[in-house]
Amino acid sequence: MLSPKEVALVDRWFEAEVPARVVIRTLQDGFARRSQRRQPPPSTLTYFEGQIEVAIDDWHRKHTGAPTTSSIEEETPGTQVSAAFDVLIAASSSPQVEALLNRLRSEIEPVDDDVDVYALTTDLDERIVAGLSDLLGDEERSKMAQASRQAGMSASSMSARARARLEAAELARATRAHFQIPSLSESLA
Repeated sequence: MLSPKEVALVDRWFEAEVPARVVIRTLQDGFARRSQRRQPPPSTLTYFEGQIEVAIDDWHRKHTGAPTTSSIEEETPGTQVSAAFDVLIAASSSPQVEALLNRLRSEIEPVDDDVDVYALTTDLDERIVAGLSDLLGDEERSKMAQASRQAGMSASSMSARARARLEAAELARATRAHFQIPSLSESLA
């Protein structure tokens, strides 16, 4: 089932008058890349929005001679992070989540061109999860924490430090899944 935001996104692709094969091929390539990295498939089509927009721009440039709306020169770390936030905001399930994401986006200092985007998004993802956790009710937060502890306990052969990281990662994953928000780093185009 597609969410209303995903339906609007598909409609936008359709209105761009690009053959479905262009969108489908881009989706297949994106899923294949995630599979090669042994990453789970994304839970929403908005994850691939940036990649599909680039494919549409390329198709328009090749077949109509129309100017593109994006270019490689525009892909600075700042625009990459901004585009990733756009994906998360489009996937947000509530006004509170959208407000949190917009607030965090506005708190980002200007991003230097030589910054490591993945390190930056990892830091931002931690802030996003902390903010999402604050939006959870006490009971829901407690259930997620308990499930995360169980995951850590099942990894008895790991060091205490490794189990703690596993628990934190599981809690972050569960929090994002609860709000149906992918990680910011997954949203980089």
